[in-house]
Amino acid sequence: MKKIIFLYAFVLAGCMAFAASDNDFTSSSPSKVCVAAGDTVPFYVPNAFSPNYDGINEHFMLKYELTPEETFSTFFMMISDRYGNVLFKTYNPTAYWDGKDKNGTLCPAGVYTYVIKYKLRNRNKAEEVSKDALEVRTGNVVLIR
Repeated sequence: MKKIIFLYAFVLAGCMAFAASDNDFTSSSPSKVCVAAGDTVPFYVPNAFSPNYDGINEHFMLKYELTPEETFSTFFMMISDRYGNVLFKTYNPTAYWDGKDKNGTLCPAGVYTYVIKYKLRNRNKAEEVSKDALEVRTGNVVLIR
């Protein structure tokens, strides 16, 4: 019995060709997968940062590139520790977390949780680009000291 081996690739937007092959790598069936630009997340969230005052990677912040017609109509970001204590929150997509808690105390090295809620709007048409509900993205970020 032959096993089928699939090769997977992650694509944010655009098309990618791939082939499925049996375990002898003797046959393949080329296929193509396309992902629409509207299905992508409009920003990149880093998975680590190091607020150690060396001038490199000092802040946890979103890196985004919206089309000229798009803007955030709603934005919220919150950072919590492993106990659920809120350390940072903002409604400004250009704001960043500097690795300190609400009192300005340095947070220790470790893994922290983020929640980002947003909605996009078309500037020219004054209409929502996103679905009716807010888009939510969650994940972890490593703070390195």
